[in-house]
Amino acid sequence: MTFNSMLFLWLFLPLCLAGYWLCHGKGRKAALLGLSLFYWAWNDPYHVIIVLAVCLAVYGLARQMANAAGNSRKAWLGAGVVLSLGMLVFCRYAPLMDGSKPWLLVPAGISFISFSLVSFLMDLYREQKECPVSPADFMIYIAFFPKLLMGPIASARDFSAAVSEEKHFDTGQFAGGVRQYAFGLGKKVLIADVLALVVQRTFGDIAALTTGAAWVGALCYMLQIYYDFSGYSDMALGISRMLGIELKKNFDYPYLSGSITEFWRRWHISLGTWFRQYLYIPLGGNRRGQARTYFNLMMVFLATGIWHGTGMNYLLWGLLNGVLVVIERMGLLRLLQKSRLAGRLYAGFAVLMGWVLFRAENAAAALSYYRKMFLPCTGTLTAVQLLQPKVILLMILGFAGSGFLQEGLSRLTGKEYPGLDHAVNFFVVILLALSIMGMVSGTFQSFIYAQF
Repeated sequence: MTFNSMLFLWLFLPLCLAGYWLCHGKGRKAALLGLSLFYWAWNDPYHVIIVLAVCLAVYGLARQMANAAGNSRKAWLGAGVVLSLGMLVFCRYAPLMDGSKPWLLVPAGISFISFSLVSFLMDLYREQKECPVSPADFMIYIAFFPKLLMGPIASARDFSAAVSEEKHFDTGQFAGGVRQYAFGLGKKVLIADVLALVVQRTFGDIAALTTGAAWVGALCYMLQIYYDFSGYSDMALGISRMLGIELKKNFDYPYLSGSITEFWRRWHISLGTWFRQYLYIPLGGNRRGQARTYFNLMMVFLATGIWHGTGMNYLLWGLLNGVLVVIERMGLLRLLQKSRLAGRLYAGFAVLMGWVLFRAENAAAALSYYRKMFLPCTGTLTAVQLLQPKVILLMILGFAGSGFLQEGLSRLTGKEYPGLDHAVNFFVVILLALSIMGMVSGTFQSFIYAQF
């Protein structure tokens, strides 16, 4: 029951919103927790009880830590972090032993849940005070269904404050949530899912590709992963706003970046923030000299690659980004800042090469794909066969809508939002109608980040 399913759109979401806003006070929190646990169990019936038990065990360790001092406090923190990340490591690698057993499949959203647990522990440890939330509030933080499966990863402190605020139904906030959900649904159904068909053909049969077809497939994946993941994030933020809870944005037009450093400030912002707060800074950040700073950066991006998966291609993808960020810190960034166009061309090319490595089945497949892109070759699948009118249109609209069109409109109007509310509302209705038509007639595509 994902956000782009008919069951969610026509049954769960309306009943959820009605039940939530009809309740008051503690009843509203109880409704939110019950709905979130139901959504979790529906999407992952094999693991929900086990993961819930681990989460509650971590909460128990957090309470012990909050009441301890000195080395005991650190010991309780260490135990909680080991349990949280140990669950992630076990769930990642156990399926490699025997993936035929349902209970050994990777639990839904396990990477996001584990990082949320560590965030809760670290925030509590740093604040040096008693555990500020009840077990129910803690479980709402972990299981809150809009962010459960694919984030964004919210700070325990910020999220608890947002949930604890007295909620009053706000028509403007609710309408804004509907708009954001509609835009996210359109990104997913109308762009990402259509381009996914091209990506499956190209990455599924690399040997058949011509050089042109390989480039088309890579560019389509560059668009697919952005519209797929940012579309989910928009839907998650939109649903949260309908519930009166504001989450921080997870994307800020990353393809406008003029460097890989800037790209990681705009792409999957919540993950980058997590690694900065809970890994980069504890390792020393940039406070211990250049060599240590470069080492810390490489550790962060190595961990980023490992977080995404067990394959060597994910590790190499993380290292590639780390090496580029370190090179930029060494002086390349100053050169890139002299020409915004050159910076964007460099960043776009580097990101594209990284996505090929990310999407390929393994490192060997990625190498084969690179050969197809850069060495003249023949094949049975050509760019002309892939570039159907609909695909061409979506690629043009996709790159324009990834920030370049918004940037141009902002310059023309002098505002980020020109105030065309009625036009936007009309567009939202059309977008929802087209998305629903696409959901009915199209082929369902799962979210890319659902596997993480």
